[in-house]
Amino acid sequence: MAYFNQSRSRTVILPAGGRFATPETLTARAHQLADAFPDTSVRLLGQTDEGRPIEALTISGGPRQVVVLAGVHPDESVGYHTVSALWDVLAKPGAALRACTWHVVWCSDPDGAARHTPIQPLSVETYFTGETYYRPAPAEQPEWGYRPAHPADELAATRAVRGLIDEVRPDALVSLHNALSGGAFSFVTHRLVPLHRAMARMPARYSLPLADPEEAGDGPSTPWAPGVWRVRRPAPALGAGISSVQYAKLRYGTVGLIPEVPLFRAQASPETGLESAGRVLEAGLNLRAAASALPALEQTRSGRAARSQIGILPAISDAEEKRRRASAFSHWAVLRAATSLLRHAQDSFVRDLAALERCEVLLERHMRTTKTHLAPTPHPSELVAGAQLDLIVTLAEALHDTKSLQEQR
Repeated sequence: MAYFNQSRSRTVILPAGGRFATPETLTARAHQLADAFPDTSVRLLGQTDEGRPIEALTISGGPRQVVVLAGVHPDESVGYHTVSALWDVLAKPGAALRACTWHVVWCSDPDGAARHTPIQPLSVETYFTGETYYRPAPAEQPEWGYRPAHPADELAATRAVRGLIDEVRPDALVSLHNALSGGAFSFVTHRLVPLHRAMARMPARYSLPLADPEEAGDGPSTPWAPGVWRVRRPAPALGAGISSVQYAKLRYGTVGLIPEVPLFRAQASPETGLESAGRVLEAGLNLRAAASALPALEQTRSGRAARSQIGILPAISDAEEKRRRASAFSHWAVLRAATSLLRHAQDSFVRDLAALERCEVLLERHMRTTKTHLAPTPHPSELVAGAQLDLIVTLAEALHDTKSLQEQR
């Protein structure tokens, strides 16, 4: 069991082997906690479009309401372990964090999670496998599907979590994410100085570098501190999907936090930006050719994911061409697309063995390139989960210090 030592360091200590928790183990644990503690309960929020339950563990405490979402993307599994560690903290008698009431949705996308299986020990090979990897197409991601102007168009999983947000009107909402490599960073809705300090101590405390603006992509709009960016305001056309953090901020002024931690440590790619652009463009052409020999991509979830992932490769190639050095993301983007295409071929029960083999060869080729260029090795799971837990605790403590919280303008 993980533990939390408030007097010395906010580092999660995991069992030997550091296995990630899974939605299944968290479901069992949540019900055990609800049975063991009178102020703790499991609530059914709703069901997914495929009929799977979405539940939340509510741990009653003070008047401040905090919602924590894990499993928002099925291939981002660090949050499962962070949630398990958070429950360890909250279960301790007299825990200071019990000054808040906590609502923890340990699996925000059960339909997606049913298709993605984290495999240990973690490596690039065990992460990107056609049998176990799944990241939904954007339109099938509940986390990015909040539509205030058109709620009837939301996925059932989105409506279930939105119901919790609308009911408790949280003071804070944390959406747990992880990147594949690079540095740690956070998107926040409010200028919160304690979070700035918490991010600043990431390199020393957790051996995690801080991300630079290029790694954070186009999500943030204003840098507030090293590794901390303000969440972009929702576009005026609210028919487009927004995130849970954006929705809660828009509706209730909720303090939102999206902590991103890297799964792998990677070296700088030896490629120039121009070389990377050519590699990504060629990969896209090869993947499109391979897809043309398979059943229509819209027939499977992984096929629709592959269609979107292949579709963005030209834009990634254009962006790489403007860079001096290649980005690690250019490798990860190709691997996602290649793995999703292979999964589509497998899920479609392709009889054309040559077409299936072509997908396998493309994935193996890009896997070798990624390993050669990036030499990725997994960060210790106790450190990445500990970093997220540190930020959650910092945010909860700041809710009781009105001087530290300044509404963004």
